[in-house]
Amino acid sequence: MAVVNPVLLIEVTSRSTEEYDRTTKLDHYRSLASVREVLFVSHAEPLLTLHSRQPDGSWSCLEARAGESVGLACTGAALAVDEMYAHGLEDAG
Repeated sequence: MAVVNPVLLIEVTSRSTEEYDRTTKLDHYRSLASVREVLFVSHAEPLLTLHSRQPDGSWSCLEARAGESVGLACTGAALAVDEMYAHGLEDAG
């Protein structure tokens, strides 16, 4: 299955691919005209990183940590970091 013209991409990082995901893959995602937001969910710590396309075409980046939340403009949803990590971390143990 493939999604055509996505507006939001969510990437859960992993130990082996995090650097690639946050650099090369992010650059690819940004080149897709339909993409408005890219959300990275860290596997290593309670951290959400939201990259958002601005009206002028530039990109902004917002990080949210424990006790904070991030709003997704394309869906109107707010994601609380504490809720996203309520069941722990992949590398916690």
